[in-house]
Amino acid sequence: MKNKILRIMMMAALVVLGVSFVQTVHADDKTTSTFDVYAEVPQSQIEYEKYKMDLRLQPGQTENLTYYIENNTNKTLTFTIQPGTATTLPNGKIRYVSTNTNAAANLPTQVGDLIKVTNNVTVKAKGKAQVNATVTMPNNKFDGEIVGGISFTETASKLSSKIPLYISETENKVTTQANFEKASIGKPTTQANLQIQITNPKTVIVDGLKVSGTFKDAKGNTVKTIKSTPLAIAPNSTFNFILKSHITDLKEGTYKLKLNVIDAEGAKTVINRNLHVSAELAQQLSTKKQSDGFLGLHLMDWLLVILIAVIVFLVVFFIGNYAFNRRDNKKTKIREDLKK
Repeated sequence: MKNKILRIMMMAALVVLGVSFVQTVHADDKTTSTFDVYAEVPQSQIEYEKYKMDLRLQPGQTENLTYYIENNTNKTLTFTIQPGTATTLPNGKIRYVSTNTNAAANLPTQVGDLIKVTNNVTVKAKGKAQVNATVTMPNNKFDGEIVGGISFTETASKLSSKIPLYISETENKVTTQANFEKASIGKPTTQANLQIQITNPKTVIVDGLKVSGTFKDAKGNTVKTIKSTPLAIAPNSTFNFILKSHITDLKEGTYKLKLNVIDAEGAKTVINRNLHVSAELAQQLSTKKQSDGFLGLHLMDWLLVILIAVIVFLVVFFIGNYAFNRRDNKKTKIREDLKK
């Protein structure tokens, strides 16, 4: 009881004093930040968090948010301000402010759509600017939490600072769930990846999910061993998680993917998937095929071509310069002889 009273008193002091969530973007020298972004603690904050807002709002409620940008440089800075909804990246990390949603169909609402804020702000040298925003909840009620935030990007350097925004309407807890669906070989422009689609169908972040396993050919030989860092999956998001990158030289046939998934509580789930590699895909994954670059040349080949071109240019330049100076010297000598 005493600890609870103390925590309430600390929260009250923080609100009165305007203590904020500081998230610093550092300059190149790593000692002085280019700018600082922080926000006042709103009354709807559940408990104090240094690097995020965690609000409890009611359906239809509007909350005012106040942010500050401090310019630590000797020149004027311009910022682009962007609200967005949290999504999950292919490496299993959360991007708190995104306009490209990979949200599942049952997401109650897009956090980025709830936030109203100015798009651009200019801050004078050594100055500070106040940025006012509002978040208005939809009328439908939900359990769990939706997640997003606001990013502040300095337009010249592209340095960006983000303050995450967690919003809940009730105290009801939502159990976490991660559905492992279809496995595939993704084929980006430059490399192929072994990936599996994961969906978080719940309004809660899945955090601390560990994935390990094997990828074997039809004979049972291990082609790839898989071990990931802990995953964090945004609420109600679907994404293709990269299990292994730079997949090459797979033969035609059926492969077996076995994954051991351990959640934050230690519960283990085994995932088995069969993945067929067609003759066409096998050809695309061959080392020769993947290394064929522009006009059939690899990156190293192009670097060699560029290096040779630079050397030839320098040789021609110096020879031409030498010939020009020599001719000029001859002309000067002739003029001197004529004078005599």
